Amino acid sequence: MKKSLLAVIFFPLLMFAQEIPKLTDNMAIKLSEKPLHCINQEYPNKTAHIINNANEVSLSPKALHPAFYGCFDWHSSVHGHWMLVRILKTKPNLAIAKDIENILDHSFNKENLQAESELFLQISAGRKLRAYLRLGMAMKLDEELAGWDSPKAKSGTETQTSNG
Repeated sequence: MKKSLLAVIFFPLLMFAQEIPKLTDNMAIKLSEKPLHCINQEYPNKTAHIINNANEVSLSPKALHPAFYGCFDWHSSVHGHWMLVRILKTKPNLAIAKDIENILDHSFNKENLQAESELFLQISAGRKLRAYLRLGMAMKLDEELAGWDSPKAKSGTETQTSNG
């Protein structure tokens, strides 16, 4: 019988609760599997989007959120991106590092981030509800990128900051 991901990753951590857990290469690869698989998977998707007019009815998840449309919903996609950035920051020499970089390059291009920024400003301006739910995870991702000594991370945060 195959062990569950939770048992493989978290059970050993519980045994040594007084020790600071160390992210091993194997753990990092296991943790990255789901976001690597789902970040570019548009469906199934739960948009939780308030439709303000007929033009918005036909928006697909990818059209609505070009950077963060996968992983079932926006929040899970942002969280998946955060995890991949954190793993790449912590373990830059992983065998899957290039796969992670490719996913991040695709999501964090200037056009995608510009569209996400514009929608976030609309949400924050009260045109859509629950902006506070989005703000925390977006800030955590931005914090992770800002603290990463990588030219790619810096260009991503500059794009986000300059647009909102």
